Amino acid sequence: MGFRINKAIGWAMPCAEDPIDREGEAAKYLLVDHAAWLLAKAKTTEDEDLSTELEFCGSTLNGRDDATLGDCVIWTESLNGGTLIVLPAESADSWYRQDDDMDFSFAKDETSSIEYTGWGFHPYGGLWMDALGGQRLNQHATTIMRVHQRGNPTDDDTHQLDRLAQIVSPEGTPALRPYLTFAEAVDHIVPLVPDDVRWVAEHLGLFETPSDILKLRPARATWWE
Repeated sequence: MGFRINKAIGWAMPCAEDPIDREGEAAKYLLVDHAAWLLAKAKTTEDEDLSTELEFCGSTLNGRDDATLGDCVIWTESLNGGTLIVLPAESADSWYRQDDDMDFSFAKDETSSIEYTGWGFHPYGGLWMDALGGQRLNQHATTIMRVHQRGNPTDDDTHQLDRLAQIVSPEGTPALRPYLTFAEAVDHIVPLVPDDVRWVAEHLGLFETPSDILKLRPARATWWE
């Protein structure tokens, strides 16, 4: 049992070992270095929308020499024997805190816990993806998941929801209909892993298998160490 309380929100998953070398060069990159990486990446993509998003994200980090890229990746053995939490680079200084007097004062005991919320944190709330392919889904996915989280739709509701599930599609590809029923949609729709999180993982090389990033889910955690 530790004496310092830690709190974080971010995109998390079980992970037996710290995936990065904390003494390595990449973990010590400043956020301004990550900004340069994003801007360079923007120049190499042919997707104009992606290029614009990369440039915007890079511009928000220009001059950020107050945190490192390694600060965006938290790993602790205190949560279920090993948990990885990845933060968007812009939120590295606000989505994690340690040894805060207020947190310590309000803590009732030294229990460590993590809650997978089922819904992304602002400004990513209400954004969804297909769990297998990672494609961002249109707004109908939000309706599906709100009904699911309320629970117990009637038989009549389910018939209508099956029809709604059939018009859920990846953004930009409305002709693609990935789901036939409400139940199938619920099994495959998960909170979107934001691009900001994906780019941190890519820059650091967190995942040997790139699709493993799709296992990250929004979570809030408290732990002691």
